[in-house]
Amino acid sequence: MDITERKRAEEALESRVRLEFLAATIGLALAQADTIGQGLQQSAEAIIYYAGAAFVRIWTRNELTGELGLEASAGAHTDAYLPHASVPIGQVVIGRIAQLNEPHLSNDVPNDPDICDREWAKQEGMVGFAGYPLTLDGRTVGVATAFSRKPFGEPIPQAFALMSIQLAQFVTRKRAELQLLKAKEAAEASSRAQSDYLANMNFKIRNALNGIIGMTESVIDTELNSHQRDDLHIILESANSLRKIVDDVPDFFKIVK
Repeated sequence: MDITERKRAEEALESRVRLEFLAATIGLALAQADTIGQGLQQSAEAIIYYAGAAFVRIWTRNELTGELGLEASAGAHTDAYLPHASVPIGQVVIGRIAQLNEPHLSNDVPNDPDICDREWAKQEGMVGFAGYPLTLDGRTVGVATAFSRKPFGEPIPQAFALMSIQLAQFVTRKRAELQLLKAKEAAEASSRAQSDYLANMNFKIRNALNGIIGMTESVIDTELNSHQRDDLHIILESANSLRKIVDDVPDFFKIVK
């Protein structure tokens, strides 16, 4: 009995199931991750496990320098591309994927002129390569790549295309959260500085007024003519009025905040 077609159907079904698990695992990892690096590392490890890749790396684009910085590495020989921990846009296949905003797929890595380390790939038996830009609203925020020791079938590129959207949304969301957190911390630091300055100013003014009030009250009790006594009472009333204003400043500051 020829069971070729049945085997192909079983393999196709198994591949679809594994890719569905991959999408679900990555979705869960990204939802629970505290940092960009943590979420991307767990995603890279999921690709190794469910997609049959041998080596996965994920870069994110630095907003200041424009370069791609390595965020996650999983699988065999994770230190093999240390020179590529930082990649300028447009250089090597990774940088060109980001520059062109287009994926690069190959099932003949040792003979692919776009792969810069073909000798390494040949030695390691790497055959398939899939590189996708992490793009959201037409803007590339990173690149995800995977090497495989066997050709990538059609479901893999489809899964990578969907996964790249997930990762791009995650990176964008986490960066927005980080910016909000930094803005909040800056506002809180500014508020604390204002409060400290106000408390210090209030303390110094209060001490000065207490000295004025105390000395004025002491002088009033001495022998004075009526004109001198009236002047000292004016000083005392003015100092007490000013002290009340100083007492009200903290409450006014709270209202303004």
